[in-house]
Amino acid sequence: MFPKYLFTDLGFWFFTLLYTMGVGITVFLLLWPTQRGATRPPVQAARPKGLAIAFGLLLIYQFFHQAEHVTQMYQFEFLGLPSQEAHGIVWFLDEEWNHFIFNLGYTIGIGTVFGFLLRALARTQTPRTAANVGYMLVFLALEGWHLVEHTYRIIHHMQGLCSSCPGILDSWTSIDRLVLHFWFNYVALVLPAAVFVWYRFPVPVLQRFTSAVKSAVLRARRGGASELGRATG
Repeated sequence: MFPKYLFTDLGFWFFTLLYTMGVGITVFLLLWPTQRGATRPPVQAARPKGLAIAFGLLLIYQFFHQAEHVTQMYQFEFLGLPSQEAHGIVWFLDEEWNHFIFNLGYTIGIGTVFGFLLRALARTQTPRTAANVGYMLVFLALEGWHLVEHTYRIIHHMQGLCSSCPGILDSWTSIDRLVLHFWFNYVALVLPAAVFVWYRFPVPVLQRFTSAVKSAVLRARRGGASELGRATG
């Protein structure tokens, strides 16, 4: 059932705040070494039209997916629930299918974004330095293995061998699957976020958002003026 008790648990909100701050600090630390010696790729060349919005939406998608892992981690580590009972927020969904579909969609989405970026770098003959492509390649390797883990689990789940199934690494290392996949998803968020900031994607996202807000305000004012004109006419 829905974990309503979490809404009144100050420890849970504190843990969530620490996690959010940790994401921001990690992205800063990832980018800090590159700020000093690397040259950012040309802004227009490395940002194909519309890519910024898609990239931003994918990061939001992953952030909310990670909220599920944050909840499960808190239930397991701090509330002492067994991993089989730490169902997180979307308790009503099948856990294996929920995480498999989320990760499959995210991997395909970010992989597509990175493909466009790599093509843009090749088209403009921009050097593929560690700063320009390093985080992309590390992400693709780690997230590729993450997807292998979920594929392994979903196959066993479909065979009826388990409900919340163990994966490969947790079987080898004895690390609980909730802990392991919390960190898998943490890395899957911070590495693309570092790429997002490195390529200055926040600039067009903010520009589009500001433009949309201004257009909405302008339409509202015009609508109000029209209503006033009809009323006084």
